[in-house]
Amino acid sequence: MQPGEIFGLLGANGAGKTTAIKMLTGILPPSGGEGRVAGADMKYAGALIKSRIGYMSQAFSLYLDLTVVENIRLYA
Repeated sequence: MQPGEIFGLLGANGAGKTTAIKMLTGILPPSGGEGRVAGADMKYAGALIKSRIGYMSQAFSLYLDLTVVENIRLYA
């Protein structure tokens, strides 16, 4: 992906979408393989990855209480 691009994952329940996102965002260490996110190694730089990207969880309690712009600012 190029800087500034946005992507989404589609698939059936249990396909691994949430696990993949957690690994890509540095929340969960990868169980195998290798990859880089925003120039950082997924195995060793979870905190750095979190500081370089935005991630908006599917389930969050403030969605209905915040405007679209407020939600974007919260996660940007």
